Amino acid sequence: MHMGDDCCQEAVVSLPRINEPAPEFVAKTTHGEIKLSDLKGKWVILFSHPADFTPVCTTEFMAFAKLNDKFQELGCQVIGLSIDSIHSHVAWVRNIEEKLGVVIPFPVIADLDMKVAKAYGMLHPSASDTSAVRSVFFIDPEGTMRAMIYYPLSNGRNFDEIMRLLIAMQTSDANKCATPGTGAPATRSSSRRRRPSRPRPSGSTRATSASTGTCASGTCRACRLSQLGRLCASLPWTETRRMGVFMVFECLAAALRTRLTTGRHSPARIRGSERTLPTRSVVSGSG
Repeated sequence: MHMGDDCCQEAVVSLPRINEPAPEFVAKTTHGEIKLSDLKGKWVILFSHPADFTPVCTTEFMAFAKLNDKFQELGCQVIGLSIDSIHSHVAWVRNIEEKLGVVIPFPVIADLDMKVAKAYGMLHPSASDTSAVRSVFFIDPEGTMRAMIYYPLSNGRNFDEIMRLLIAMQTSDANKCATPGTGAPATRSSSRRRRPSRPRPSGSTRATSASTGTCASGTCRACRLSQLGRLCASLPWTETRRMGVFMVFECLAAALRTRLTTGRHSPARIRGSERTLPTRSVVSGSG
């Protein structure tokens, strides 16, 4: 009975808790020794990978490397970890640079004694006793654990979601608000993409509006649809999603402009009826 209880206790994985202090650590990395408390004032993304020189882990390291400048702009330090030696890390990082042309700019922890991996619940015995699962930890500038994501050994991470979640949490902290699912607010450094306005001949504002089906002030429904499409195109989504949403709004705006130009609500017809109304009123008045 007691032996069974001991086995159950050994199988339990201790995980950090959200909104509690992240476990402190001092570790050797490819950039020298790192202490978590020394990084206070910055966001930290600590992620683990199963092993060096593996194909999926290599693609993940390349993805983190390509996003590193954006993470730096957001005040975030990326740190990798696996249960490999410092020599293995250095050789792998050099191999990625030489063979694939990608420089790995962030430190990688050599956790041979598994102290950090155990403190953060990176070892799941049913998956592997000696390899860390694919986990991602978000630690805020106060050293508080804010979010955790775990992936199985067999599948790589979604880096759009990692970036989205970081921006969303920073937005919530700055504005004391909640953020919706799927989408993410624009980054502080990003700005809305606006198309340059087409030059209009002087004195022909009314004629241009009548011919295109848009208003001069940009407040009609078609203009608002176009503006909404450009706003969606500026969000930090994937390129396919941004362009897809943008094209939907542009098609709706174009259809509405066509209806306004050729239909019974066209600006030209409305303007023509405005000219004839005084004549009709005079005729009716004279009769």
